[in-house]
Amino acid sequence: EPITPADKPTDKVKIIYASKPTNGLGLLYAVFTRLCSEFDNLELHVFADWAAWGAPDLMFGNEIIEKCKRHPKVVWHGAQPNPVVREHMASSHIYAYPSIFPEISCLPLIEAMSAKCICVHPKGGALDETAISKTFMYDAPDNHFQHSERFIKYLRSAIQAVNSGDLSWFDLDGQKEAID
Repeated sequence: EPITPADKPTDKVKIIYASKPTNGLGLLYAVFTRLCSEFDNLELHVFADWAAWGAPDLMFGNEIIEKCKRHPKVVWHGAQPNPVVREHMASSHIYAYPSIFPEISCLPLIEAMSAKCICVHPKGGALDETAISKTFMYDAPDNHFQHSERFIKYLRSAIQAVNSGDLSWFDLDGQKEAID
């Protein structure tokens, strides 16, 4: 189902993450906290929870979940029905997904592309094919530190573009048309 993009906030850069907590949320959190010292208008919306995957919250990743819940610029949504996630995708600027696992597909990436979000994620697995070469992809090194340094560079560029109001480099109309 294509998503009709909604009005995006003009006073903040709304970033969204929607996946398992262990698929890169820790890396995103570390990068996001660094970027908050550079940009005062960031807001991260996290749709991640173990309940959605049939596991109790304490099974894995509870520490990163608690950090996100305490951060003043992170809005923790936990597990939500898909229509709620899609509504937030429609009003977000950036879909941030520093996946640390090779994906076989990624429905939130498809939805973010349809919502005309700048999608920042690594190549790998089937993410290249899913994104049909229309997103802001990067080669992810195996080393966690190097991955976060590469991800921050790309996410920073996306934030700067949103703040400047010039998104022409990303061809979000072409991205939406191709994925829809």
